[in-house]
Amino acid sequence: MEMLLIRHGLPVHKVNSDGTPADPPLSRLGREQARLVEEWLAEEGIDRIYSSPMLRARETAEPLARMMNIEVEPPRLFLDAGYASVSRFLAAGTGPHSISSLNEVAHLRAFQRAAS
Repeated sequence: MEMLLIRHGLPVHKVNSDGTPADPPLSRLGREQARLVEEWLAEEGIDRIYSSPMLRARETAEPLARMMNIEVEPPRLFLDAGYASVSRFLAAGTGPHSISSLNEVAHLRAFQRAAS
């Protein structure tokens, strides 16, 4: 088994005034990045695509999934723990760098669990 981890494309800059996590769509550049991922992986034998429920992640995964004629699946981490619980856990870090690091670890664990 081979696993590819692909970060989402560039999202539109969005900050919620109440401090809650934003869920912006991809920017024009982000949509182009998603198209390039689709083009790059066009000849690969992709069996499954997992994506977090965040809009930018889904929008990055969807072009490839459409081309491969497969569904984008949420990692079991989000299904088991509930997305809101996972988001609160990730937001408990000490700043953007810790959230990013925790987010990467959470995604890696989710992919590992989903693949097993």
